[in-house]
Amino acid sequence: METKHTKGEWIIKPSASELYSDIQTQDGKRICECKSYGEGFNDATEDEREANAKLIAAAPELLKALIDCLYLIDQHDKTGVKAFEKAKLAIKKSTE
Repeated sequence: METKHTKGEWIIKPSASELYSDIQTQDGKRICECKSYGEGFNDATEDEREANAKLIAAAPELLKALIDCLYLIDQHDKTGVKAFEKAKLAIKKSTE
């Protein structure tokens, strides 16, 4: 399956202000920014921002693992139909 997202490993680059983190490729291409303005503003707390950044940075690896799981389920375990369909929908949502 060919994906359209930015290729390569994504990493977290903290900012000097500690109010946001950039998600970038190894060569510095910016993917997105995770902001935190503090509690009381309905924005992410610092802990949530950090967790969000980790999840976003892991997205390419998570997608690849899910694609690999789909292949294994399809090839070896026909009893995993519900898991298979849920995984296909998650891949579709993340790639279209």
